[in-house]
Amino acid sequence: GEASARRAVELAPGEGLAHLQLALSLGAGPAVFAAIDRAIALEPANGSFLVQRAMMRLSLGDADGARADADAARRLEAAPIQLALLAVEESVLAGDEPANFAAMAQLKDQLAGWPKELMAWIYLGVALEKDEVMPSYQAMLARHPTHPYLAMTSALIAERAGRIDESLAIALACRERHPHHAQAGLMVVVYQGSSGAHEAALATARTIPEAIMTPQDRFLMRRLVLRSLIALGRSDEARAQLTRTQQDFPDRAAQLGDVVEALR
Repeated sequence: GEASARRAVELAPGEGLAHLQLALSLGAGPAVFAAIDRAIALEPANGSFLVQRAMMRLSLGDADGARADADAARRLEAAPIQLALLAVEESVLAGDEPANFAAMAQLKDQLAGWPKELMAWIYLGVALEKDEVMPSYQAMLARHPTHPYLAMTSALIAERAGRIDESLAIALACRERHPHHAQAGLMVVVYQGSSGAHEAALATARTIPEAIMTPQDRFLMRRLVLRSLIALGRSDEARAQLTRTQQDFPDRAAQLGDVVEALR
């Protein structure tokens, strides 16, 4: 916890790892970067520290800062698996699903000990209709039958088969099991909207704080809310939401073109 991490810094102020652990214990805010910046200043040749800061920057939508740290870590030939995972996250932020799948496929064997990342690869493979992921999906489902990421995959498989009602049922059951999991809630909004239950989708969206979402998920949620507002004919609200989204995500204007067109 934070208290023990601070104690470690007091006992070993010259150890970069102590400052990194403090940064990881803090969760969010300027103090996080103050701590990890100190860790890097103490050990500038430690590529793992740079990768950690890159991950933090990327989680806040700072793609340029993350890329600078990643490039520096690559020059140090450090933390290859973490760097590969960072490349995966960068491709997610860029919305490049084929590149994301290819990057994760390169890591498949190493990801065996990283269930979350492996499940993300499986989900993306299903989305891209890659049959090669199905054995991994079945194996992971047997080991983690209630995991939200696998529920997302099961819902997507049902959707691809035209069974939207089943997808929604899977999503609702998942959220009941994991009421505070942001992506479980997001999945419900996806399939409520796909089922035409736009009022319900908006109601669900209001129960999920943006603070617990990644930037990618926040943007997706905004798009889903826009979809439902437009479907319900609430154009003024949709325009206000679009303006906020454009202001909050200035680098994703191209991904809002269809919304802009729908509101003309």
